[in-house]
Amino acid sequence: MQELIKCEELCERLKLKKQSIYNMIHRGEFIVNQHYFKPTNRILLFDWAAIKDWLRGSNVENNAPAKQTLQPPKPNQTRASKAHPLNRINI
Repeated sequence: MQELIKCEELCERLKLKKQSIYNMIHRGEFIVNQHYFKPTNRILLFDWAAIKDWLRGSNVENNAPAKQTLQPPKPNQTRASKAHPLNRINI
């Protein structure tokens, strides 16, 4: 049987703040129906076994190593560099 825990207990076990957990969900590090379940709009239940596998660095779904989620920031584009037909008119 799966050990499902609430966000508060996950925070205690991982020594993280609640907002950090939500940020990890937003970045896609925790995947719905794999690492956590959402029985209602306000409740999150985390599968502790899947979280432990994630901590070890493996993907629960296919036992492959977890992909690197951190990527270097993309350089900012200026307005002129965006593809707009009027930006290419030479007068």
